[in-house]
Amino acid sequence: FKKKRLYKRYTRRFQKKLLHQFSASISDLTRKEGVILTKLMYREFDVTAYEMIVSYRGGVHAFFWHRLARLYEGNLKLTYNPNLSLEDFLIEEIIKQHFDE
Repeated sequence: FKKKRLYKRYTRRFQKKLLHQFSASISDLTRKEGVILTKLMYREFDVTAYEMIVSYRGGVHAFFWHRLARLYEGNLKLTYNPNLSLEDFLIEEIIKQHFDE
């Protein structure tokens, strides 16, 4: 985008579209499922959820959402490493069993 205003307008519209599409299923997640979702986002894109928010919505929004996640035992800065974390290893095994057949 050539103008910052157009970029902001586009990201706001896209965010509303995503919220409309996924808000029902995301709001039904348990706290642990939310943590796993952030890890899977890192696994898929190699970027933390926090970094995604910073790049698309800015640091203030990222700080707000990260603080909100921390209130509910979440962490938007989680990474995914099955070699170091037992939980990540188990997630990887489940993914291999169900999707790599």
